[in-house]
Amino acid sequence: MSIQTSHYIYDLAVSPSSASRLYEYIACKEFINKGDRVLDFGCNSGTGIDAIYDPENEYYGIDVVPELKALFAEKYHDKPNVNLAIVTEGEVPYADDFFDVVMAMNLIEHLEDPEPYLRELKRITKPGGRVLVATVNRKYRLYPWQKPWNPYHFTEYSESSLRRVLARHFDTIDLRGVAKSPPFFPDYAAIAPKRKFTLGIKNPVIHTLSRIKSVFTGRKLATDAPPAPENEKSSSSAPVEIETFDLSKFEEAFKHIHLTQHRNEPWIELFAICSTKS
Repeated sequence: MSIQTSHYIYDLAVSPSSASRLYEYIACKEFINKGDRVLDFGCNSGTGIDAIYDPENEYYGIDVVPELKALFAEKYHDKPNVNLAIVTEGEVPYADDFFDVVMAMNLIEHLEDPEPYLRELKRITKPGGRVLVATVNRKYRLYPWQKPWNPYHFTEYSESSLRRVLARHFDTIDLRGVAKSPPFFPDYAAIAPKRKFTLGIKNPVIHTLSRIKSVFTGRKLATDAPPAPENEKSSSSAPVEIETFDLSKFEEAFKHIHLTQHRNEPWIELFAICSTKS
């Protein structure tokens, strides 16, 4: 099993990227009841839990970034109902049927083989519990033949391919979309096709023509640097500072993003609510 084992600590700048990530957690609140035991699978610095925190619930989180361990100890020392831990790749240290809700936000695209992880998510979730999965929608990012341009993504899913992989593990899948609109968010439905064309067709054609030209001219072809990963920064071994979390700063952004079942708006991200009977 391979998973990204190094990524940056989320920063809380009021930006489209941060607002999108936090909103996905806000959307999870609809599926969490009072008294539920909740796991954030890939919790990073815990900002998702901070966004939905309720003292009546019990929260757990795991991640694979060692730098987070000291942050967890300092940040949640006075919240006994928040239990975050660093694990090794593939480790899911919980008993069967332990959680009411498991959140896996923007995780599945980082997994080379999602099957072992989905089996584990099913194992640790109670019958009738909910496994919430959010991921990018490849329809707006990639052509059918195109691999992800984000170097941290193994696979990006369409509605049909996401439903197919989830259906191998869960009895019920309620698939919805995250819609975004200006003015806070750019018009992704218009911007994404242009980027897809540039990265999927224009740049490869230019590169191929350059290679052909280099054969005839004898000049060595320069190797372009890979595109910068989307909304990613390098992990650092420097101490992680705890930022003041103020959800109210995102109120304007949240007015322009919502979870929807309707098809009259582009589903920029996919959001699946999964459950099993036994």
